[in-house]
Amino acid sequence: MSTKLRNSPLLGRNDPALDRELRKTARVVNALVDSIGSGGGSGSAVAVTSVEIDLGSVPRRDFRLTITDPAVTAASKVVVWPNGTPATGRGSDDWQWDGATLTAQAGTGQFTLYAKFDGRVVGKRNVFYQVN
Repeated sequence: MSTKLRNSPLLGRNDPALDRELRKTARVVNALVDSIGSGGGSGSAVAVTSVEIDLGSVPRRDFRLTITDPAVTAASKVVVWPNGTPATGRGSDDWQWDGATLTAQAGTGQFTLYAKFDGRVVGKRNVFYQVN
């Protein structure tokens, strides 16, 4: 599979904790891509979707957001990770400073995105997700 997550433009920005998280996320995504490419998955193409999330204007650390996607079923596995592309009205280094843990719980036609940030954040962010 030629489209593997190899490096993030955020790597090497003097934040060892962020680098570890990005590398860990990259290993998970690459393992999924390898699994699907080697016949371990459904055999369909890997679809990675980017979505802009709005965290509002009140600084908080924990968020629960609903992402609508008709491809999601209650039995789906959803993988979520940061997208380094700046969101609308944001700077290019948001994810460098806004370390976050992202998880998802699948539902029918949607999933719940849980985000826990290291500090209080506001505004928009871009995230990638993949539905399996």
